Amino acid sequence: MIVTGQITLTEKELFKILITSYLKKRWWLIAWIWIMVVLLLILKQGDSFAYFIIVALILFQTVMVYQYWSFANDNKLFLLERHYEIDSDKIDVIIVNGTSTSIEIRFFRSVERNRKYYLLYTSKVDFIYLPVCSFKNTEDREWFEKEIIKKI
Repeated sequence: MIVTGQITLTEKELFKILITSYLKKRWWLIAWIWIMVVLLLILKQGDSFAYFIIVALILFQTVMVYQYWSFANDNKLFLLERHYEIDSDKIDVIIVNGTSTSIEIRFFRSVERNRKYYLLYTSKVDFIYLPVCSFKNTEDREWFEKEIIKKI
């Protein structure tokens, strides 16, 4: 069993993770919107409808960014300090306020690995944030990758 160090996620880090994840999954939508904006600006013929479309497309992106920012700043439970106890068949989440939960490995859907952290997804949008630096040594991290990541 592995016990990680204490993990604290800030609003800024959570916002960055959410935006990065959104951009990885929906880069084509962002590209399409900006292509449309550029085309409408290049092909403009003084049409007020074209300006309306440009404003609507930019406003759509602004609203998306605001929603992620709002979620990152209002979700205090997700930002509480915690640590994980990782076993070969489950991960126990122990939050500093005394709350704990256990998630079996079979309930994880996917893993997104970054050089700084792991995101262990339990659904399309719900994830566990596990920084690489939270492991106490490289042997623990290697065991985690061999035993847990391979199962997911």
